[in-house]
Amino acid sequence: AIFEELWEHFAGPAAWRPLPSGRDLARTALDAGLTMALASNFDDRLHGIAATIEPLSWAKHVFVSAEIGWRKPAADFFRTVEGRLGLAPRELLLVGDDPQLDVAAGRRAGWHAWDVAAGSAITRDRP
Repeated sequence: AIFEELWEHFAGPAAWRPLPSGRDLARTALDAGLTMALASNFDDRLHGIAATIEPLSWAKHVFVSAEIGWRKPAADFFRTVEGRLGLAPRELLLVGDDPQLDVAAGRRAGWHAWDVAAGSAITRDRP
């Protein structure tokens, strides 16, 4: 019973609170003409959450590992996102808070990466 209660709780927007710095970063990116997408290891509940919480609601695309069939850090997760966006790895910036699943995995995929927890940009190793 507790599992179901928690599952439902985290499916709603009241369980989530965006960071002001995340909102500012998203607004800056959009104002610069960039496209924002979500790429997450969350499940299909993310669609409902993202639709109701700013800045997540500003994303034009939502990629959920449960729907893609691969989870970060799998290279196929990143290749699927690239293919659906029609962009090359060097054109993508992953903004995340997990040093391994976001930052290191994004770099291995050839993406740029921004570690929001550390507050630093990390570029990919190759041109």
